[in-house]
Amino acid sequence: MVRGLPRVTEMKMSLDEIEKEITEIIGFISCYYNKDNGNEVSERITNLNIYLARTSVLLSEAQFLFDERFSSETEKLIGNELLTASTINNLAKSRCAIENKLLKLVDRINSTITHQLDSIRSQLSYLKSFNNQ
Repeated sequence: MVRGLPRVTEMKMSLDEIEKEITEIIGFISCYYNKDNGNEVSERITNLNIYLARTSVLLSEAQFLFDERFSSETEKLIGNELLTASTINNLAKSRCAIENKLLKLVDRINSTITHQLDSIRSQLSYLKSFNNQ
């Protein structure tokens, strides 16, 4: 365990906490930056790396919340003898729509950050080669 950080088993965020953090990250990855300024590009890479690490944790938390809710909803439906297993599964998933939406959003943001990092590294390489000429 890293000093000062909670154990993974102790972490549990609410939907609202995840949504708040994701909103902040979306704001950052959506904003304009000066691609011709090497310092700004370098700083953006640093920030994106931090957000990439953070979205990995958020992805895990969102998956945990989805799984927890799905399990709970499935247990509620299992006693109904009129429902087939696939119907129970579909109904339980439909009752987890918000958790599923958040899970997919965090996954897409994590992927977007990865693609932005690749693109920005190329921009930084171009700036370095241009400055060395």
